[in-house]
Amino acid sequence: MLASAGVAAVEGHGAAARVLTQLDAARRLARRVNSSARMMFKLGLASLCSMTLVFAVTSAGCDSVDRIYDCSSICNAYKDCVDDDYDVAACTSECRDNAAESESYEDRADDCQECIDDRSCAGAVFGCAAECVGIVP
Repeated sequence: MLASAGVAAVEGHGAAARVLTQLDAARRLARRVNSSARMMFKLGLASLCSMTLVFAVTSAGCDSVDRIYDCSSICNAYKDCVDDDYDVAACTSECRDNAAESESYEDRADDCQECIDDRSCAGAVFGCAAECVGIVP
């Protein structure tokens, strides 16, 4: 009888050990699940911040690129059509600076560039004088 009680005691420890092992495994799994949820939240937040930053940077950058294109196009057309010795670099720089400082100037430069786009020199000089006055001489 004593021997069977010893075997039962050893088996009891085995069952308890198995229960403790299962509890430990469950705790580790719960930690992993909580860690994964936290990680997914952090990843989602980081993605949102990144997309917001990219949108802010690119939307501001598009205006700058548009200004450079408009001013360069206008100044090059003036050189090609009116004055072969015209300083395109100085004109482009001044136009770009003025457009950065004044939204109305930027709008006028856009209108001028749209007007001269796809026109011959004669068509641009005579047809776009009102849109381009103050942008080029």
